[in-house]
Amino acid sequence: MRTLLAALTALMLLATPVVAGDFEDANAAYIAGYHQKAFRLFKSLAEQGDARAQNNLGWMYANGKGVPEDNAKAVYWYRKAAEQGDARAQNNLGWMYANGKGVPEDNAKAVYWYHKAAEQGDARAQNNLGWMYANGKGVPEDNAKAVYWYRKAAEQGDSWAQKKVVELEKMAATSVAGDEQEAFRLPHVKPLAEQGYAGAQYALGQIYRKGEDVPKDDAKAVHWYRKAAEQGYLYAQYNLGTMYSNGKGVPEDNAKAVYWFLKAAEQGFVDAQSKLGDMYYNGYGLPKHAAKAVYWYRKAAEQGDVDAQRQIKRPRLIFKAIKMLKFSGDYQQIFSLLKPLAKDGNKKALHQLGVMYAKGQGVAQSDIEAYAAWSAAAHRGYQQSQEARDTLASYISEQDLVKAKKLAKEYWVTHILK
Repeated sequence: MRTLLAALTALMLLATPVVAGDFEDANAAYIAGYHQKAFRLFKSLAEQGDARAQNNLGWMYANGKGVPEDNAKAVYWYRKAAEQGDARAQNNLGWMYANGKGVPEDNAKAVYWYHKAAEQGDARAQNNLGWMYANGKGVPEDNAKAVYWYRKAAEQGDSWAQKKVVELEKMAATSVAGDEQEAFRLPHVKPLAEQGYAGAQYALGQIYRKGEDVPKDDAKAVHWYRKAAEQGYLYAQYNLGTMYSNGKGVPEDNAKAVYWFLKAAEQGFVDAQSKLGDMYYNGYGLPKHAAKAVYWYRKAAEQGDVDAQRQIKRPRLIFKAIKMLKFSGDYQQIFSLLKPLAKDGNKKALHQLGVMYAKGQGVAQSDIEAYAAWSAAAHRGYQQSQEARDTLASYISEQDLVKAKKLAKEYWVTHILK
């Protein structure tokens, strides 16, 4: 857990928009890898009392960036910023106390500073505070308070906090029922749901939807799904979207279905991502949008969704998305969409890939790659590619032409014969 807490305290130097040019210069220097320059700039600002710079300076001391690692100095600067109310510094100072870095380990002081930051909405501090309550570190063990703070972090999209909420709510239900399976029966779930436990609210929605222990009641299922969904519970968000999509327990409303599918999809729920792709593709609840459909299908496909993987190989959909993306000039995205189709031997994709290589759109310019792609498309019978390849061959160097023809043979194997 200590390693996890360390990761949770990692500083995002660009998290806060600033006006001061010096602060922007320091951020830019850090991002460019000029850590010593960034250190000097942050130090100058920190000495003038800039809390953001003080926090960043503390982080650089803690991580040995631009200066030898020195946890005592890190604590010094974190404290300067924390006392001015900087939430990130408060969280970072709490972590130093929790781990005995630069100060003697003191969980009570860690909780104090985590609490300061958590109350300002810092998700990392909320997560850390949840862990302290769950494990009885610096405070008496209190799962209800742990769930409260984990849920606060989960509502900001923290997937690890969401998992901890589920674990703790399951423990609470099991402790009441005395048996894990019995824990999710109506008599034990309903009291917890009424107390505000999102996991129990979702489980109660499931009970009503399936008609377990009670008559089936879609309206009540929707009621409890909504309670959990509004707390950021992704499974409830997805199920609530499904209820709106199918008109179960509520009037059919694809716009509201999209709203809840999007909530779950943004938390990484694969079924919601795939469903959102369908909604954009078919124009359910919103205008048809091939590019957005492909975006969500790809998200789902990356997580192994078979239907989504099939969808992103449909040339008609991909070319519609590419047409839309050209208006925004997002050539890197276009290139990434063309590559899989080209590898499957699609002659139009191969031709467009050659054009992108020739122009350096979304990829480094390469006459050699352009020649190879156009050759593969020409072998597929694409007349424009044959003309483009022959024109290119007439003006590139003999040395490059040799390389291009060699690569064209490789394309033949990887894009045509495979």
